[in-house]
Amino acid sequence: MRAFLLLLAWTMLLSATNAKVYYPNRVCYADGKTVSHGETWTTSDCRLGKCTNGYITYQECDAQPPNDPLCGFSQDLALPYPGCCPIIYCI
Repeated sequence: MRAFLLLLAWTMLLSATNAKVYYPNRVCYADGKTVSHGETWTTSDCRLGKCTNGYITYQECDAQPPNDPLCGFSQDLALPYPGCCPIIYCI
């Protein structure tokens, strides 16, 4: 019993000191779908989603709407990221 308690205390100490624990086999859940570790996908609003160890990160387009009345932008949300990002044009 004493050995068990010592082992339990040691395990709790180790888990408390290791702030980052990686779970490479964890999956993510996005938009009602299961996504595997390392998998990427394009969202409907043109962001790149990536599943890493059970956590989802997103990468967004850099283009900002033009602040010039002679400029505009076009965007095709049917394309995968980054092709769906806005393209700025000026006349």
